[in-house]
Amino acid sequence: MKSKVCWLSLLIMAMATFWLVGCDREESGVVTAPMQNVQEEQEALVPSDQVDKAYPPYSFSLNVPYLRQWPPGDRYDTKNCGQTCAVMLGNYYNNSPLNSSQITAQNSWLATYTGDLRYNQANGWYTSTGQLRALLEQKHRLRTSYPACTTLEQLISIVASGKPCIVGVRINDGNLVSSGGRAHWAIVVGWNGNVIVNDSGSSYGNHRSYSVAAFDASWATSGRNYMAVWR
Repeated sequence: MKSKVCWLSLLIMAMATFWLVGCDREESGVVTAPMQNVQEEQEALVPSDQVDKAYPPYSFSLNVPYLRQWPPGDRYDTKNCGQTCAVMLGNYYNNSPLNSSQITAQNSWLATYTGDLRYNQANGWYTSTGQLRALLEQKHRLRTSYPACTTLEQLISIVASGKPCIVGVRINDGNLVSSGGRAHWAIVVGWNGNVIVNDSGSSYGNHRSYSVAAFDASWATSGRNYMAVWR
């Protein structure tokens, strides 16, 4: 008799323990998930202050048209890179003409704006950040910004938001370089794991891809100078 009572007591205690554990799991909402799912959820939780510190996990390319900066002038003496950037962006946003005569029109405007008649040469003349902003804002009625930007990740984030960015780089024989050559303006238009650039100083500069290392080394020569442009 005693053995039956002991067996019954143990059975009741076991059932009570099982019920309590079951209630615990139900009330706490704990659900056992495969380890892979847990890991994916953790990876998706990127802190908001780090969003602009990562390259986009996708490829994109803004359809900014391409125009070579010569003619007018000749390939080796041309100083029309900033003016040609303005022509490309004017066409992109305002559907204004895209041809070499428009480069001459930018130079005529700059000659009047600055009083510097060197802009009337076929090869044009150098454009500073301030002169380029004035050309884009006053002639093309576009908006520009020139905020602090110290990383390529931030630059790509701005372009990914739909704003092509004019950047200061160095160029030699149609290629971006980190030394030698000459100071140059180009437009960052996309990302595909490499940086996609419209470079008017190259015959093959239409949406040309540069590795992160190659682009950043050239961009660094200008102090990572850039200008976002939108309408």
